[in-house]
Amino acid sequence: MTMQTFARASALLSRMPSPLPWSEAVAEVYWFGLQQVPDHVLLAAVCRALMTSPQRPSVADLVDLAADLMAGPRPTAGEAWEEVERLMTTRGLYCRQDPANPNVYREGEPVFSHVLISHAVERMGGWRALCKADRDLASLRADFRRCYEEASERARRATRDAMALELPSASAPRRKAMRRTPVRPV
Repeated sequence: MTMQTFARASALLSRMPSPLPWSEAVAEVYWFGLQQVPDHVLLAAVCRALMTSPQRPSVADLVDLAADLMAGPRPTAGEAWEEVERLMTTRGLYCRQDPANPNVYREGEPVFSHVLISHAVERMGGWRALCKADRDLASLRADFRRCYEEASERARRATRDAMALELPSASAPRRKAMRRTPVRPV
């Protein structure tokens, strides 16, 4: 993150209502916590927070927003289930397209529009288990939605953790060193 981007973001954040007044110390916490967020993502996260939050978001809230933005668009759980249900009811087990003959489908896993859908299907036991399940579609839908939301949360957490694990750069502004008075035991 550049100082120019941080200056723009902090100018906006300082004007948002908050029980904690904006100060140099608060700005330093935001600077340190948001170091690994790319400039364009940080500004987009701050803009989203301005539009959706009645109060100044915490550093953790901004990192979560940035992780969501970096993950890109993903289908909702309902849209993902519609894709799975359509393939289950129209093709069933035969979803793998034959490379020699594009009109022939063989038994195998389908290619979904998003990797999170594949993760959710795998958590449910895989495509074969899903197609052969003896349960009704309503219970399969509920299980799929739960697995999809878990996979989505795991992906968001992984993106957020990857940003948090990178060490901040040495270009962080330094505060003036405070004099420390030695404490003598009594």
